[in-house]
Amino acid sequence: MAEEYGVVLRVTFIIHVIVGFTYGLSFLLIPDLLATMFGLTFTDPTVRVLGAVMIAFTIGSLLCLMTKEWVRVKVVVEMNLIWSVLAAIVITYHFFFPPIYNINAWINVGIFLLLFFLFLISYIREVRS
Repeated sequence: MAEEYGVVLRVTFIIHVIVGFTYGLSFLLIPDLLATMFGLTFTDPTVRVLGAVMIAFTIGSLLCLMTKEWVRVKVVVEMNLIWSVLAAIVITYHFFFPPIYNINAWINVGIFLLLFFLFLISYIREVRS
């Protein structure tokens, strides 16, 4: 029998599904409202594409919740580690070039870093066992 992943990773997937669907569907369906909340302008499909990407990654985590085998979810965890840290870096970069002064952007950085650390803790725990 394949090794099952732990509770911490399961909770991380659940948090990711809730946050991912909330943001993803909002960016996809109501980009005018959500984009302005974060200091963005909705002038092209980029905001909706971001929503679609978020939904795709979220569905990956939802599928991972349906299995308990570490070997089947490992690549999704690795993908989410890369996605969350790069997203936090990109948003932080835009605090300076060009400068944005929006508290909601800091909230996004916090959410991405929270997901990164949850996935990182889970990844380290699973690799060590």
